Amino acid sequence: MRGFIAGTTRLVVADPQQGSTIDLATGETAPLDLPDADLPEGTVPGPLVVLGGDSYLELVSTFDDPTTGAGLASRIIRVDGDETRELWSPAAEGTRIGDICLSPNGQYLAVETISAEGMPDGYPDVPGSSATSTVFVDIETGDAGRGIAGFRVDWCG
Repeated sequence: MRGFIAGTTRLVVADPQQGSTIDLATGETAPLDLPDADLPEGTVPGPLVVLGGDSYLELVSTFDDPTTGAGLASRIIRVDGDETRELWSPAAEGTRIGDICLSPNGQYLAVETISAEGMPDGYPDVPGSSATSTVFVDIETGDAGRGIAGFRVDWCG
């Protein structure tokens, strides 16, 4: 289960071959054929949030050296049909994105950021890092005017 499409009763589910939606009000299922993002070679896809039939947000990463993981840069892209654009990326060099989730009203994306000096906390079940904060990004404009210290905002589950 990947979550609900905001403002609907449609649950997004995925298996290794195909994604689909289940309308919990009617029980109807429909295949989910998302368009491919137009990304440079070597870009590593991450978690995605479905916004609608041909629209989604995705966390993507690139590396200066993919064999060692050096030079990680992460950003959020938005795909609408055949258009791919960067929605948001951390301003500080070396800051990476840990996770993303959509607000219940579908207006904001909670983006967990970990600065370069962040150290793993060592917790085995729900690991985190020091120097972690969460910014709230408007999914239409990419504006990230607000944030909080820490991670795992309550609407993310």
